[in-house]
Amino acid sequence: YTFGVLLFFGLWAFFAYLLAKKFKSIKNWKEYSTSKKISAAFLFVFGISSSVLSWWVIMSLDPHWYSTLFGWYNLASYFCAGFAMMILIILGLKKMGYLPNVTVDHIHDIAKLMFGFSIFWTYLWFSQFLLIWYPNVPETTAWYSKRFDIPIFKIIFFASLVINFVLPLLTII
Repeated sequence: YTFGVLLFFGLWAFFAYLLAKKFKSIKNWKEYSTSKKISAAFLFVFGISSSVLSWWVIMSLDPHWYSTLFGWYNLASYFCAGFAMMILIILGLKKMGYLPNVTVDHIHDIAKLMFGFSIFWTYLWFSQFLLIWYPNVPETTAWYSKRFDIPIFKIIFFASLVINFVLPLLTII
């Protein structure tokens, strides 16, 4: 596991180095196209590695519970958080006068992507809960049964649903 975690972080650092180096030297359309290809490769690598890493790191805390949706669930939450942070950074830079060409339509498009991943996250959240609730097999219910006895977990559990689904649904629509 340690080797795998170090490998994934090394891959992410390598892509960060490549992209930082490439973005500093973009002078024409061909160099820009190359940076898009590197970014697409990183998205592929990050999608797989973040899912596997979440299985290893988070699911290994409770070895009697397993989930096939857990990696996708975490990846959807990463995208939601990433798009939300992107909107905040763009709005901050626009307020300081650095992005004069960014319009409300650009922000709206990013918000639509965030909303789509928010719906996807909710779908996975509900599907995971159904997969645990419906069969009522002790191995699948262990995760919730242990944690629902802790009051703060219930608050976090339902707060995540409100933050990731209810608020985007009410504010974006």
